[in-house]
Amino acid sequence: MTGMLMLLTCVPCVADIKVPEGEGPRVEGFHKEVLRGADNRFMLSAVGKGLGIKLQYSIVEYPKHGKLELLNANTGEVSYRIDPNPNQNASAAQFLFRAKDVKGNFSSGAKGILVIIDRRAVVELPKKIDFGKVAMGSHKSRKLLIENKGDAAFKRKVKAPEGFQLNGRDEVELNIRAQGEVTLEVSFVAGEEAGKVQVDFVVQRENSLGKVALSSEVSPPFEVQAKLTLEFDGEDYSRNGELRIINPFNKKFMVKLMLPEGLESDDKNFEIDGESTKSVKLNIPSGNTGKFAGEVTISAGEFSEGVKIFAKACPARVVLTGIENNEMLFKEDLNKGNINKQLTLRNEGGVPANISANVNPPFRLLEGKDAKRLEPGKSFVYNIELKTDKFIRVEEELKIDYAGSPILVTLIGEVLRPPGMKIPGVVKPPVGHGHSSGAVEMVGGVPVRDILHGRTSVERLMNDSIPSVQKIRIIEQRSNSLVFSWIVQPGAAWEYIVEALVNLKDDKTGLPIPTWVEIKPEHLTITRSQSEIRAEIVGIVPGGEYTFRIFTVSPEGGCSFPAVLRLAIEHKQESFQWFRFWMLPLLGLVFCGAVSLVRRIRHERQLYG
Repeated sequence: MTGMLMLLTCVPCVADIKVPEGEGPRVEGFHKEVLRGADNRFMLSAVGKGLGIKLQYSIVEYPKHGKLELLNANTGEVSYRIDPNPNQNASAAQFLFRAKDVKGNFSSGAKGILVIIDRRAVVELPKKIDFGKVAMGSHKSRKLLIENKGDAAFKRKVKAPEGFQLNGRDEVELNIRAQGEVTLEVSFVAGEEAGKVQVDFVVQRENSLGKVALSSEVSPPFEVQAKLTLEFDGEDYSRNGELRIINPFNKKFMVKLMLPEGLESDDKNFEIDGESTKSVKLNIPSGNTGKFAGEVTISAGEFSEGVKIFAKACPARVVLTGIENNEMLFKEDLNKGNINKQLTLRNEGGVPANISANVNPPFRLLEGKDAKRLEPGKSFVYNIELKTDKFIRVEEELKIDYAGSPILVTLIGEVLRPPGMKIPGVVKPPVGHGHSSGAVEMVGGVPVRDILHGRTSVERLMNDSIPSVQKIRIIEQRSNSLVFSWIVQPGAAWEYIVEALVNLKDDKTGLPIPTWVEIKPEHLTITRSQSEIRAEIVGIVPGGEYTFRIFTVSPEGGCSFPAVLRLAIEHKQESFQWFRFWMLPLLGLVFCGAVSLVRRIRHERQLYG
């Protein structure tokens, strides 16, 4: 600057043209930087009075250094050029100009001072580069275009900001020719601390366009929710949920799960592809029914994140232990008095259950019908008593209620007595009509010759979903048959099988063996109506005890549990029996009289010839 001031003092001063106040336009002097060796162009301008009117510019005095040329007098456009020359080492030049209006009035002269600078490089970069989210421990790259808008080459070593790299290095050397450009690869290397990053990458400090703002955000390698509540599954009494782990980046990574006690997953170590989501199934098995709270730790490299897991306790779940098909059989071979059995209930849920039970006589709950509180994981025993003195077979339903679906248990009482023992409460049919068929060879009270034809018992597949025969009613005893009925059961088109209990002779021991034998269709007639099924067994004769059982049969061949009918058929003394009772002695008397008469005639013949 000292040289420039000395130069200005050496420039001869030209007296300004004086214009009386209020006359002519006004122009103002200025300072302008010009580049050595370049064609510098700029405009002369008016200020104050004269703005907006037509003016004509003129150069009053030209500079000593360089070449100044008025290109357009009407607009005031000028050009200035000073070539590099050792003899022209000036750092400044000045000139004098003025303007006149259309009336010919001139302005006062004004100075234009030109500051001469050498050629230089002028670097231009984008204002900002945003790398977006970058996963911890990974990197992301962007292209950076650097342009040299100056008239000199740009040569300099530049250093990358902390956390960034240039072409994979911390420092590079730039060599950009005038009006040239170069492209760098700028990479952001994410550290292990999450957060936003913003720095300036400076290439040319003295140039406001010579820097670019670099920004990014260090993020965990995955995204996951803060908490997860598992849902209850009523089918298997487990609690389940899906943990969703999102990888928003284009690089895949390995993940490891650490689970708290009580929580299970089949997927604990896995890989998540870039820009994808992994769903991990978590579950608490049915054996663990209480309230749950814990935390799953998800790790990827050095980063880990915790997800809180919650689950409500499972509802009460009362189950029966020690019985099959929800059925209990109370059975005795002799009438030994009451029969007692135990039914065990267990609460496999996670909250207490208030249970109550009810059953009809002749069954009785010794613990009573009052509600019982059954804690989770605990058991309770019902003692059930059956009185056996007034029935042969009985079936009742035990209903157990709690905070859930009721449980139904079928209680079956069956008392079998030895042959010849008097049977109380035997059903007796109405007196039959017609005549008895007479004595028939019997096996266990059943006419084998007419009904069974030697058929033996078979195993049957019983299903408690098939309704058993109920409300059997004896309708009529005919001369050689028995007619009885039962109510129609709702559901499928059921078929029926009737069996009789007989004593069959064992081929090896010769002893009778009680055996159930199916009655053949030609000796069994079944008719149907809307509300009743009627069966007639042909070949039944009076004077015996009979035991039958009836099965309901599904179209698939499954059978219900049997309904048992046990009865005694008595012999009635009808008119024919009365006639036979008195006729035999009478015939005997007649026969004796005839024999005596014949003997007497023979004797008389012998006496009298």
